[in-house]
Amino acid sequence: MLEVKRWLTAGLSSIAQFGVEWAAGLFTAILTWITTFPAAVRAGWELSSRATWLAIKIFSVATLLFFGVYFLIKAAGVQLPWIG
Repeated sequence: MLEVKRWLTAGLSSIAQFGVEWAAGLFTAILTWITTFPAAVRAGWELSSRATWLAIKIFSVATLLFFGVYFLIKAAGVQLPWIG
């Protein structure tokens, strides 16, 4: 029960801070990700299993690097005009 209260508190405070649109966007993004990504992997696997695994690895590494650098820049307080 404590975990439910903790998640409820975090969810409600996030909605209060960012708005209902943020919550709707978050859940839409999660739903989109959990349905389209497996479908894309399955379709790619049927075409070429080796190329599919390579594409997944490249995408994963690129995404982790991009957000890692982005978070470091934001944490350092560097203002870049295109990031905001």
